[in-house]
Amino acid sequence: DYWEIIIEGASPAAQRLGGERTCYAPDDEAGVTLEMLPGMAVRDGAEALIAATQGEEELIAALAEANLPLVAVGTPISHAHLVSTILNDDAKMGSNIAKALAGELTAGDQVLLLADNAEYKPTERREYNLRQDLDRMGVKIRGRFYSGDKREWAYRQTLQQLSLWPELD
Repeated sequence: DYWEIIIEGASPAAQRLGGERTCYAPDDEAGVTLEMLPGMAVRDGAEALIAATQGEEELIAALAEANLPLVAVGTPISHAHLVSTILNDDAKMGSNIAKALAGELTAGDQVLLLADNAEYKPTERREYNLRQDLDRMGVKIRGRFYSGDKREWAYRQTLQQLSLWPELD
């Protein structure tokens, strides 16, 4: 949903400017990695980039090598041709997650937290607010584990955790 909204906004902007919008994404099956995307855009004649900048060093280096005007989405980075940065409000995201769960959880309920990566700093800000808000609701966090960013692996890890915590629904 996040990137669909970004793409929906980029399409009319590109039309107003008389240009085209092309979307590039990693593809494990085709062997297309994240750091390959800026080079692919350059080869295809891109004049600017809008990129998710969650701190992956390989991507940051590839963006610098592409040497195109850049709009960074997600987290701020240092880039010679940075035009703008669209930041996520990670702290607010944590509170919004708790609000979304408020109708599903009651005092005394328990939850597991799943994170894709232990090293991603914005996750800490998001999780801090989530923990605070769940605590105020009387909801106990039973554990936190890292599921990785691959859907199948995350699914297996989640099933394993649920088998370790049979009282969780």
